[in-house]
Amino acid sequence: MSINEQRPMSRRYATAVIVIVVAIVAYGFSKGWFGSASRSPEVEGTKVSVSQPIDQESASTDAAQVVEVGK
Repeated sequence: MSINEQRPMSRRYATAVIVIVVAIVAYGFSKGWFGSASRSPEVEGTKVSVSQPIDQESASTDAAQVVEVGK
């Protein structure tokens, strides 16, 4: 085999590798893997709201226990 006979095979291999890399990069961009900014709430703003109900009975008994221990 001469070098000229091997060249088309290496071109095919290089072309296949380039096509696979481009496909992976395109898929990554579609999924947002390569985005420059994250879409998490911490990046978009500093205000985060959390709402959690408080059990008033439990809170008052806990406060009473803290007062008793502090005396």
